[in-house]
Amino acid sequence: MTLRFSHTLEEGEHYFLAHRTEFNSQRPCRPVILLESTSQGNRITTMRLQFDPNDIPKECRYFDLAGHSKYRELPAEEPKVIAVSSNGYVEHTFENRQQGRQFGLRWLWDD
Repeated sequence: MTLRFSHTLEEGEHYFLAHRTEFNSQRPCRPVILLESTSQGNRITTMRLQFDPNDIPKECRYFDLAGHSKYRELPAEEPKVIAVSSNGYVEHTFENRQQGRQFGLRWLWDD
């Protein structure tokens, strides 16, 4: 799925978008929210996820890759663990995203 802004943002302008994603699979999968800076870049992007409090993942991680990297080829130091609150909320802020960078969140469920 590709989400696009309704217009080109001006310097200092803020934009909010939200969507609901349901992962409903009997097959093993690796849920990921992956974004890519396709414009000249952006200064700050904050990603917030809300998991069902009755089904919190065992861990959530963020990643931030240069444009020549691909998500499936994560360097050893990526991704980094971030805390999921007891009510299922997680947030991470990415700064200074240049064109072509891929960044996002991924998580793992208990087996």
